[in-house]
Amino acid sequence: MYPLIEQCLAGDEHAWDKLRHVYDHFAGQPIRRLVQSAGFDANEADDVACDVFEQFWINDHRKLRTFGGSTDAELHNWLVHSAINLARNYIKRLWRARKRERARRKSVPRPRRDGPTEREVTTFLTDLEKVLSMDKVSRLRELAGLDSSPPESDRDGAARDA
Repeated sequence: MYPLIEQCLAGDEHAWDKLRHVYDHFAGQPIRRLVQSAGFDANEADDVACDVFEQFWINDHRKLRTFGGSTDAELHNWLVHSAINLARNYIKRLWRARKRERARRKSVPRPRRDGPTEREVTTFLTDLEKVLSMDKVSRLRELAGLDSSPPESDRDGAARDA
């Protein structure tokens, strides 16, 4: 097995730093291009690149243990192919999540407005005028925030005529 991989499997932090550098150099940029070409922004591309590298670490380094080469070229080739495949799977999950979110948004009904419109209130009060006395209707108009007195122009005209 390749010495760098053996050191990583043994828990050597310096070896992990070196593997991260090799990964960024050979696989990080192709992953970022792949993610951006799939319609995601640069921040999401960086997130995918980081998450893909984490896949080499999780589950007791299961993915890292699959490397069987012994040269730098084999390591670089394996890193790129493994990382690209993991990134494609990650992109598929992101697309499915986006699709579910869009479907969820479409299925949610538009929120209802709070309370009746001013026109509905006016129509209701007009209907009440037919049933109630003028005092009660004036009080309801005040409570509803509608002006129960005649417009200014009518008051001024009536004052001038008097």
